[in-house]
Amino acid sequence: MTFVFPSINGRKPEERSGHVAVHFDGYIVVWGGYHRHGPEVAFPGVHFVVDKYHHSNEVWLYCIETSTWKQIETSGEEPPPMSGSSACVMEGKSMFIFAGHCDGGPTSTVFALDLKTFVWENLTSRIQGNPPSPRDKLCCWTHNDLILYFGGYGLAPDPERVDQSNGYFNFNSSGEEQFTDNRGWNSHLFVLDTSSLTWIQPKTKGRPPSPRAAQASAQIANMAYLFGGRHMERRRNDLHSLNMDTLEWSGSISTTGNVPQGRTWHSLSPASDRHLFLYGGFNNDQDALGDAYILDISTMTWFQLTVPSNPSSPMTRMWHTACCTSLPGEVVIFGGCTSSVLDDDPNHTASILVFRFAPPHLNWLCADAIVNKYYSTISKQLKSLPKNLRASLFLHRRLKALGKI
Repeated sequence: MTFVFPSINGRKPEERSGHVAVHFDGYIVVWGGYHRHGPEVAFPGVHFVVDKYHHSNEVWLYCIETSTWKQIETSGEEPPPMSGSSACVMEGKSMFIFAGHCDGGPTSTVFALDLKTFVWENLTSRIQGNPPSPRDKLCCWTHNDLILYFGGYGLAPDPERVDQSNGYFNFNSSGEEQFTDNRGWNSHLFVLDTSSLTWIQPKTKGRPPSPRAAQASAQIANMAYLFGGRHMERRRNDLHSLNMDTLEWSGSISTTGNVPQGRTWHSLSPASDRHLFLYGGFNNDQDALGDAYILDISTMTWFQLTVPSNPSSPMTRMWHTACCTSLPGEVVIFGGCTSSVLDDDPNHTASILVFRFAPPHLNWLCADAIVNKYYSTISKQLKSLPKNLRASLFLHRRLKALGKI
């Protein structure tokens, strides 16, 4: 198990937190979030830093093979600039964005971005059924043509439109918030059928998690996992699972080992077919975290990892994204905040951190060595190979970036 700090070539995106990211065709696709802007002048002699959303008509693509970024301008029915949305890839080509917080408050809109044409479509009015109430900081899983959404923080649902047996809602009475209004936490499970464009409030079995937001989620095969999240003033460290075939909740799962402390705004990713990788977050002392853990789901045992120092960027990270790649056990962590987002001047980042649960495949290492050390010597022989064979053996985008094809 290793952490890698890739050297980024060329231009990169601005720092951000609260964004979304997905893996698609060898790229990490990043959209949304917010960043520091300022200082601005309140009145003579007084300056302050404000947070501003990133433009919603752009996405950034990080190529895993070449460690390069590319900015893409999108078109179509663009969503508003947001943070705290939920994103996933469906139909093999579309990034679905649901909910999030914008200048007008929390939303319950659904947008789809075609990742081949980069054209947005607003699906909100086309979807039948009763939608979830506006919210942000929720999580999601995918199962066949379905997207399952859980929890979040937002407006109270209309009791006539939401099945109360599907979960419940708690108004915010936390003393940690400067203001309280009609917002709160929920434990609702909603399913979006992307084939029929229908909202479903399924009947579940078992004991669901309590209302929460800013939890982390992951899935292995048909099992969905959820860890942590905040409710009122408490950031939790409980683990739950949902069988997406039977829709049965596990209840709080008893775990052993080095159990992580309660947290929010962390990430949870599959590292193998029986291991989950947890990174960073924000604890009950309101500190940003830079710790990492592996959970063996066959024994429900936690193992804390040693996280190396990085002189170019702090290892603390909260409200970042973590995406699995096509390389088994590889997780790409991007962005987030290296200090508390509640600070007057939070330190957002645009750095990349790569975690590898297992070594890369031998053919990947051999191809990488040839590209970096021996390509000039054997380039003529390689070019004589059939194109399809050459593409299957070597990292096509890296060769192209180096001007070798």
